[in-house]
Amino acid sequence: DFLAEGETITQVYDVTVTDNIGTSHAETVTITLTGTNDAPVATDDFISVNDNFDVIANVFENLGNGLDSDVDQGATLSVTKINDDDSTIGSQTLLPSGAMVTLNADGSFIYDPNGVFDALNSGQSATDSFTYTIADEFGATDTATVNVTINGTDALTFGTPANDLLMGTDNNDILVGQGGSDVLIGAGGSDLFVYQSYGDRMDQIRDFEVGVDRIDLHEIFDNDPSIYSTEPTVDRFTEYVQLLQAGSHTEVRIDISGNMSDIFRPLITIENVTPDALSATDFVV
Repeated sequence: DFLAEGETITQVYDVTVTDNIGTSHAETVTITLTGTNDAPVATDDFISVNDNFDVIANVFENLGNGLDSDVDQGATLSVTKINDDDSTIGSQTLLPSGAMVTLNADGSFIYDPNGVFDALNSGQSATDSFTYTIADEFGATDTATVNVTINGTDALTFGTPANDLLMGTDNNDILVGQGGSDVLIGAGGSDLFVYQSYGDRMDQIRDFEVGVDRIDLHEIFDNDPSIYSTEPTVDRFTEYVQLLQAGSHTEVRIDISGNMSDIFRPLITIENVTPDALSATDFVV
C-alpha cells in the first residue's frame, strides 16, 4: 500500500520445482508491482477555546485524535472543502452557530467565537463544529469533523488611571477600576470588583449584592509583603480591613501600614449596603 500511484517495485524469487521421482527444475521469477493511489485518512479533531479568544491550529496536526495521513509515499495533501463547500477555502466562513472560521488549503485555520458565546459564564460551556475535506494529488478524498468546545469566562473590564464609569453585563463580570475615582456597576450576575493597590482608592460600587458579588483585595496585600503578612494563619480581613457606616453606605478602609501600626484609610464606598450586612465572605483577601 505504500507505493504511490505509478510507482513500482520489483521482487525476484528463485523457484525450484521437484516431481515425485526427484527430478528438479529451477527458475527465476520476477514480479513487478505497480502502485495505485490510496485515499488519505482524515481524523476528527478536538479543540477548546475560551469564549472571548480566537484559536489558531492546523487540521493536519494531532488535535486529540491523531494525524491526518496517507499511506502513499510522498503524497501531497490539501484541504479542499469546509462544510462540503469548496468556495470559501482561504476566506472567512460563517458557521451555522454564528462563529467564524478561516480554513486554508494547507490545513491552518482560525476559529473565532465571534461574540456568539459571550453569554456563557465561567464554568459553563457550549459546543460547535465544522467538517473539512482533504484530498491527495490524484483527487482521492476523506472528510472529518473539527469539534470545538467553547468555555465561558467572566467578562473582564478595565478602567484607566482617570475617572471611569465601568458597567458590567447581566452575566458574571470582573471590574478593575484602577486609578481615578471610578463608579462601578456590576449589573447582573456574580461580579468581582478587583483592587490591585491603594492607588485604586476612592471608587463607588453602586449595586453590590451581598452574598453574590465580591470585592477582591488580595493583590494589595500580596504585592507588599514587607508590611502585610503572607502567613496563612493571619486573618487578613480582621487585621487589615475595616468597615465603617457612612449613612446608608459602607466605607471600606484598609490598614495602609500593615503590621507596623493601625493606620486605616478609605479605599472604596459600597452604596446602599450597611456594614452589618457584610462579612469576610464578601471579600477576597
